[in-house]
Amino acid sequence: MLLIKESGLSGFYILEVNDKEKFDFLKPILGGFKIRNKKEFIFPKKAAHSIWKYFPGIKVKCSKDIQKEIKKIYDFKKKRKKNISLIKEQYEKGKILFEYDASKAKYEPTDHQKIMYNMIRYANCSGLFAEAGTMKTGSYLWAIDDYIKNEMVKRALIITLSGLKYNVLAEMKIQIPHRTGIVLDGKVHATKVFRKQFKKESMNRDYDIYIANYESMFSIEGLFDEKFFDLVLLDEAHRICYPSTRQAKTILNKFISTKYKYIVTGSLNDHDIMSHHTPIRFLGEDNVPIVHYPTAKADYMYEVAPNIWIEKPFKRKEVAQIVADIGVEYRKIDVIKSLQPILSIPKYAEMSPEQKRMTEELKKELVTTITDMCDNCSCKDNCNNSCLNTINGKNALVVVGKFQQIANGFVQRTIKRVGDDKKEETIYIDFKENPKLKLLDDIIEEIGNNKVIIWSNRIRSLETIYNHLQKKYKNKKGKDALRIWRNDNAFKTVERFKDSAFQFLVANPAKAGVGLNIQFSSFAITFDNSYSYREYTQKVSRQHRKGQKERVTVFQICLKDSIDLAVIKALQKRKNLSFDLGKLARITGTTEEMFSHKL
Repeated sequence: MLLIKESGLSGFYILEVNDKEKFDFLKPILGGFKIRNKKEFIFPKKAAHSIWKYFPGIKVKCSKDIQKEIKKIYDFKKKRKKNISLIKEQYEKGKILFEYDASKAKYEPTDHQKIMYNMIRYANCSGLFAEAGTMKTGSYLWAIDDYIKNEMVKRALIITLSGLKYNVLAEMKIQIPHRTGIVLDGKVHATKVFRKQFKKESMNRDYDIYIANYESMFSIEGLFDEKFFDLVLLDEAHRICYPSTRQAKTILNKFISTKYKYIVTGSLNDHDIMSHHTPIRFLGEDNVPIVHYPTAKADYMYEVAPNIWIEKPFKRKEVAQIVADIGVEYRKIDVIKSLQPILSIPKYAEMSPEQKRMTEELKKELVTTITDMCDNCSCKDNCNNSCLNTINGKNALVVVGKFQQIANGFVQRTIKRVGDDKKEETIYIDFKENPKLKLLDDIIEEIGNNKVIIWSNRIRSLETIYNHLQKKYKNKKGKDALRIWRNDNAFKTVERFKDSAFQFLVANPAKAGVGLNIQFSSFAITFDNSYSYREYTQKVSRQHRKGQKERVTVFQICLKDSIDLAVIKALQKRKNLSFDLGKLARITGTTEEMFSHKL
C-alpha cells in the first residue's frame, strides 16, 4: 500500500510506503529530494503519475483532491504532447499557423522560425534543438513577447552562457525593442536590480526579461522567490548536463514549480547519451522515465571500467524518442538554403623524433624525460633551479593532457620556487622542431590572401602561433594578425578583423567560440581540438551561419600517431550521436548522415 499526502511545501507530495523494496525502487524514479524517515520521502507533484506507470496495479491511498491533481498533471502532459505533435504536422502539411506580428524583425521569418516560435508559444514546456546559427533567439523572443502581451507571463528569465548575455539583450533591441530587459551582471549588481537600490531612479523598476548566466545562479537565486518568474528559458541548456553541479542543482530546485519552462541548445549530447537527462528533467520530472541521475545512467549505460561508461545497445533510439516528445530539431543546411555544407580537410605530418620518443615512453611507462630542456625553457634567462626534466603521468587525465601538449610542440611544467613551498610557477619547454607550424605555413600558402581563423585550446599554442605569424609576415601588407584569448575583447577584435589590414585571427574557442558573427571569413584552421563536440560546432558556426556567401573550409592539423587522431575520432562519434538523437525530432531535411565532410 502506498500513501500519498500533502507535504505543506508548494509543488511537492509526501509518499509513505510500507513495502521497503517498493520504497527503494520508487525513490529514484520519482526523484525524491528529502527522506523524512525510512518509509517517507518528499517528491515533486509533477512526478506523481509515475507511480501508476511503474506499478499500474498497485493500491494507492490518497485524497480525492490529490487524485484530481495527479489526473490533471497526467492529462496536461498528454495534451502538451498532442500540441507539439500538431505543431510539427503544420510544416509537413504546409499550413503553418503564425499569428505573431514580426514586421519589426531583422529578417522575414522563415518557416522553421515559425515552427520554433509555436513550440515555445503553444506548449508550457518544450525544447528547441537547432544547430548554432539557425536563428533560435529571435523565435523564442517573439514567443516570450506574445506571452507578456497576452498577460500570461509577467516576468521572464533567460539563463545563458556568460559570453552570450549581452548578445541576447542586443537581440531583444532588434526583435522586440518595445520590451524592457536587463542583464544580471553578478551578485552585487543583481542585488541592486531585485531590491531596487540603484542611484539612478529610472533603473529601479520591474523588467519584462531578465538575463543571467549559469555560473551566477547559485549566488543570486536567494534574491527572488520561486514565483517571481512565470517563464524560465535555458539558452545553451547543455550547460547543465551534470545534475551534481551547483548551478544545475540550483536551477532544478528553484524553478520546479515554474509554469512555463523551455530549453534551447544545438548540442544536447555535450558528452554522451546521458547529456540529455538533466536539461529535459528541468522541464519536469515527468519528461524523463527515471528522475534519479545515477539510476538512469545505470539503465542507459555500462560501466566497463572505473568511471568509463559506454551506452547500451538500442538505448540511443529510446533517448531520441524522449527528445522528439518534447522538442523539434533543425540542421542549418536544411533551413538556410544559401549555406553549403562545411568542407573539412585534414592535413597530416609526422611527429618530430623528440615528440615520438616522449609519446612512446609515456604510453609504456607513464614517465618520460625532456632533452635539451634548459635551452628551450621559457625561464632559461630567469632560472631558479627548481625544475626536473622528468614528466610523470600520475593518472589517465594527466597523460592525455601531456600527449596534447607534446603534439602541439611544448611541455608545460608547474614548479615550486626554491625555499617557497606555497608559490608555484608555470614554465614552458618548447621543442626545437614543431611540425604543426610547418603545416600551418603550408595551409596559409594554400589559402592565399583570404582571411582565416586559427583555433587552439591552449594558450601556449596561441602565443606560439601569434608570434610565429608576426615574425614570418612582418612588414607584409595585409598579413597582420589579431588575437582573442584571456582578457582580449572579442567583439571589438572581430570588428577590427573586418579591416583589409588583417588576414589572421588567432583565437581560443572558450573566448571566441560563441556569440560572434564572422561570416566575412570562410577559412578556418584547427591547430588542435578538445573532446567537446559542442565546442567544435560552436567555433565553426562563427563563420558557417546566415549571411555566409562562400563555402566554409576547415583545415584540421593532425600529427600521425598522435592524440590528435584519437580526439577527431571521438568527435566523429559524438557528431554521429548528435545526429541520431535528433532524428525523431527532426521534421524536415536530413534523415541520414549526409554531410560531405568527416571531422
